[in-house]
Amino acid sequence: MTVQEDLERLINSDATLRGLFPRSARYRYWHKAGREFHYTTETVDGKYWAQEFKPVGPGSQTIVRGHSKAQHLVEVRRMGFRTRKLARARALSWYTAAYADARANPLPLF
Repeated sequence: MTVQEDLERLINSDATLRGLFPRSARYRYWHKAGREFHYTTETVDGKYWAQEFKPVGPGSQTIVRGHSKAQHLVEVRRMGFRTRKLARARALSWYTAAYADARANPLPLF
């Protein structure tokens, strides 16, 4: 076992430790031209969330296989929904709009 797995098992075994280290919600995402489009598969504060992130900082303009080389992502927008299906649909609509824009305006190859 790795150290991370041991630590996770220890935290999950004790209720007080679980309270100190809250677990983030699971999510799925798509990426296009460095941007990432997420939706949560578990509720956070009673809602499912759709989010869009863009890369910033050094490497943010360098795209390799659809991913940015930036080390930081900044949240561009976030919307909460009652159902996961709606959150997924919104994130997917953001992704398809970005995909269409990327196809219409490809990055120049220097």
